[in-house]
Amino acid sequence: MRDINNTIISLLGSGTLGVIIVGVLQYLGNKHGKLEDEYRNLYQEVKEELKAYKAEHEKVEDDLEKEVSELKATVIEKDREISELKGILREAKKTISEYKRLIREDEKNGSNYKS
Repeated sequence: MRDINNTIISLLGSGTLGVIIVGVLQYLGNKHGKLEDEYRNLYQEVKEELKAYKAEHEKVEDDLEKEVSELKATVIEKDREISELKGILREAKKTISEYKRLIREDEKNGSNYKS
C-alpha cells in the first residue's frame, strides 16, 4: 500500500489532490481491512455455531435411535408376554370346557342314579 501511495504522490506531486487521493485510498484500505476482519470473525462464529449445531443434532439423533431401540425391545417383550397370556387363556378355556363337560356328565349320571 505504501508503494501505491508513493507512486500516486510522485505522479500527482505532493499537492492537495495527491494527498487527498492517498488519504481516500488509505481510508478505503482500512475500511476494507476492517470489513475483512469482520467477515472472518463472522465466518468463524457461524462455523463454530454450525459445528455446535451439528454435534447437538448428532447427539439428539443418537438419543432417538437409542430410544427407538429400547421401545422396539419393549414391544418385542410385551408381544411375548401377550403370546404367553393367550396360551394361558386357551388352556383356561379348555379346562373350563372340560369342567363343564364333567359337570354335565355328573348331572346326567346323577339324574340316572335318582331314577
